[in-house]
Amino acid sequence: MEYLFFRAEHLSKDLELFAQYAGRKSVNMKDIILFAHQNDHLAASLRFFCNDLKTKEHNLERKRKKNPRREGRVDPYLLRTPDT
Repeated sequence: MEYLFFRAEHLSKDLELFAQYAGRKSVNMKDIILFAHQNDHLAASLRFFCNDLKTKEHNLERKRKKNPRREGRVDPYLLRTPDT
């Protein structure tokens, strides 16, 4: 169990350093793939996952552009609170 905590701590420090070196304050997917480069299968799986997410994100953006919301229209699922 201690070994898992050690590895998780090591991973988090490396990811922080990768992001810091790139001039960012937060870790992104590229940092995680960079960390996994020693394991070819894991790196390939992460790249596939990342590309799949980008494709899904792109498709959602296209759907949003096709059906723009009208101004003044209220979402029925929006929670409203009384003004105080």
